[in-house]
Amino acid sequence: MILLTLLPTLTVSALLGFYFISMRFSDLDRNLYIRGEAVTTELVAASEYGLYFDSKIILQNVTDNILSYPDVRMAAIYDRDGNLLTFTGRIPQVNPRFFKENSDLISKKIFMQEGHKNIQFLAPVISRTINPKETSVDKLYTEKDQRIGWVVITLSRENTIMNQYQAIIATLLIVLIGLTVSILFGLRLSGDLINPLFDIINAVKRIKEGALDTKLDGNPPGELKNLEEGVNSMALSLNNAHQEMQRNIKQATRELRHTLKTIERQNIQLDQARKEAIEASEIKSKFLANMSHEIRTPMNGVLGFLDLLAKSKLSSLQREYLETIILSSNNLLSIINDILDFSKIESGNLILEHQPFNLREEITNCMMLFKPKVIEQQVDFGVLLDPQLPQMVTGDALRFCQILTNLVGNALKFTEQGSVRVGIELKAIHNEKNEKNAQSEQVELYVTIKDTGIGLSSEQIAKLFHAFTQADLSTSRKYGGTGLGLTISKTLIEKMHGEIKVESELGHGACFSFNVFFEQGPSVTIERKKPKSIKKLIVYNQSRYACEMFLAHIALLDIEFICCESETALIDSVVEQDTVDIVLIYNTLPEMQKLKQSLIMDLQSFTQANIFLIANMPLNELFDYTHKLDLKNCLNYPYKPNKLVSFLESSLELSETEEADTVGDIPNIQVEKSILIVDDNPINLKLLHILLKTKGYSPVDAFSAKEALSLAQKQKFMMVLTDVHMPEMDGVELCHALRQDQRYQNTPIIAVTADVVEGQGESLLQEGFDAIQIKPIDDNALSELLMHYLGSNELSLQTKNDEKNENFEHISELSNKNAAVDDEIYIDINLASGLAGGNVVFAKEMLAAFMGSLNSAVEEIVSAYENNEGKHLRDLVHKLHGGASYCGVPALKNKLAQLEKALQHNNYTIDAIVLEKYEQFVMVCDKTIQAYHQYNQ
Repeated sequence: MILLTLLPTLTVSALLGFYFISMRFSDLDRNLYIRGEAVTTELVAASEYGLYFDSKIILQNVTDNILSYPDVRMAAIYDRDGNLLTFTGRIPQVNPRFFKENSDLISKKIFMQEGHKNIQFLAPVISRTINPKETSVDKLYTEKDQRIGWVVITLSRENTIMNQYQAIIATLLIVLIGLTVSILFGLRLSGDLINPLFDIINAVKRIKEGALDTKLDGNPPGELKNLEEGVNSMALSLNNAHQEMQRNIKQATRELRHTLKTIERQNIQLDQARKEAIEASEIKSKFLANMSHEIRTPMNGVLGFLDLLAKSKLSSLQREYLETIILSSNNLLSIINDILDFSKIESGNLILEHQPFNLREEITNCMMLFKPKVIEQQVDFGVLLDPQLPQMVTGDALRFCQILTNLVGNALKFTEQGSVRVGIELKAIHNEKNEKNAQSEQVELYVTIKDTGIGLSSEQIAKLFHAFTQADLSTSRKYGGTGLGLTISKTLIEKMHGEIKVESELGHGACFSFNVFFEQGPSVTIERKKPKSIKKLIVYNQSRYACEMFLAHIALLDIEFICCESETALIDSVVEQDTVDIVLIYNTLPEMQKLKQSLIMDLQSFTQANIFLIANMPLNELFDYTHKLDLKNCLNYPYKPNKLVSFLESSLELSETEEADTVGDIPNIQVEKSILIVDDNPINLKLLHILLKTKGYSPVDAFSAKEALSLAQKQKFMMVLTDVHMPEMDGVELCHALRQDQRYQNTPIIAVTADVVEGQGESLLQEGFDAIQIKPIDDNALSELLMHYLGSNELSLQTKNDEKNENFEHISELSNKNAAVDDEIYIDINLASGLAGGNVVFAKEMLAAFMGSLNSAVEEIVSAYENNEGKHLRDLVHKLHGGASYCGVPALKNKLAQLEKALQHNNYTIDAIVLEKYEQFVMVCDKTIQAYHQYNQ
């Protein structure tokens, strides 16, 4: 504390002492310089006469007199060239170079050279020249100055240094006296102020440490007394507050214990409630699974028999009733699917698949579902795809199509007249890391669905995505629905890392837009077939979006076209253009009703080009209308783009197709290879029996798993189709029992179930099933299943159909109706046509493309076989097998299936069995190529 008191005094003293010493040193040095310059000036004046007359005696007397001045240690005189003439005192030490460097100096300037102990002053002696011829004193001297010599004075610094030391000592003594006085004063203060202050500080520390009973009893002077009383008062207040706080803590502790006991009881109750909720959720999931089975099982029978009934002969009124029943059944099934999807979303069990798929093909197939609705409502419907869209992406194709189906279905539902436009464009491609932390390209798609329907208000938009709600009650009554479609779509879009937006105005339509992300799929090259004979079109556009879609397809085919918006422009274009292949009228109802025979006659009179018509009209009615107008060809839209080339290159061929067999017409054919079907529901069993029988197989029925097991022990079946939920013994137990039989270890066993709960399919596959067929049973899906596991049906029905169908459609060649299909049939165009949905032209294209790539594929298979690459050989065979399954080459497909199966069963080892199947494949391949050449001839 004393040091703190002395610090200001010490600082001030040091600063003042330093200031005084520096000023004293400066004064002493300045006095020495002034005295040296004065002595030098005096010596210059005194030596001028002696130098002019070159009198050394005079000069010596002058230097002797100068030496008597204080601090002068040497005085010397030099001539004008720097030669020493005389000096007194010490020997002069002047560098000769100084005189050389200043040889031209003619000015009265004093030079100074400082040393450690001496200071040397040098100055030139300047004089005017005397003219001896002048008698006048005023004119005795000339006007020109000249240097006649130099003087040098050396002064000693010893006295100056001594005076500086004396100044330092005096200053230090003054500082010491000041410090002594400060120390004495500080000691006096410490006794009266500092000690009581330390007592207060220590008391505060004890209070801080918890000694709240601390009290100061000193009697300090002045303000310290008030400070001491304040500290005592603070300690007393803190002590009272502490005691009050302790009482409150005890009270709070008692209340906290009571609260903890209450919370503990509540936690027990919550835990019990949580367990009950989990159990209820499990019960709910089981209930949904059971309800799915119980609801979809009768729906399976209803839809299946309705499909069979639709193939039979019915009157127009009966067919109308049947179509109403089918529509209602499909709507009911759609509602059931929506409820199950929403249940999955609620429980968090909705998981998206991650599989590559053809984006354009999935979009096209999805949009084709709305063809009946578009034709029924006669709306302008267009789907515009960005040409930059990738062909293949990786993601969940089913859920993406579900989103499109919900949104486009809503647009059509609420647009009774007008237009609906679907636009899908590539927004961006992002480089991001996928779930496996690997770098991948993410494709961002932007989809817009715009309609001119009833529109939405802002209040309706606010609650649009809430479950089980629609725009308002009147809409629910008028249009129906569960109110789950948009909720499910929004959730699916968010799971695809996108978001959905809606812009609408009541009475002016709506525009839904969303973006989704897919991973960039494998790169594939799709060769578009382009028409060879069509070079130029004239398009008469009486629609908006539908024709825009058509023109986009035409642009991809590199066909030149002219688009006309009026009859006048159409006639003018036809007259002006000489080389037009087709005049195409693109129309939407009811505008097409205004298409007059006179316009067609005018067109036919001005051009030889074919006149085609595209309209949203039922195909049979469109055929009649086309015949009536004497047009060359017609097509109803929406259509698949791959049908456009064949449409443009073909002309209209109308004929009646044969009516499908009714249930009663199906013959009872007995065959050696049969399929075992197991179901405890007689309706489902009967439906499966009829479906298999119509496909040429011999089904054997079993009403229980035990009965099926008994039948399987008596004979060998080529496939087993079994229900999962059955009394006593279920389908899983039946599968396990069959797999233990050596004969059924490689037999396809298919689970036919209505369970759609997440994970059910995967668990069934792990139990030993080869595939799962979901109820209601779809005829096409069943056909694909049979084709995949059994290959081409070797037991075609030999029936002759006499009934004619009432509907019109495009047909091509129908040959070999009564020919049996067996292993020796290498080219079967009927089979290819059936696989192509009845489109013979497309079937021929597929067959030609397959045969064109067959040679290169066989070369790769032969190379892999010769190099003993079993795994690679299996992959090549599997790839070729997939292509052969849809091209009408049954014998080759069967041999490929046998070879692939042999490779899989032998872990890709090429042994004797594989060798045998390989040789059979090569032989059949050669015969297939020969048969194809004969077919083309």
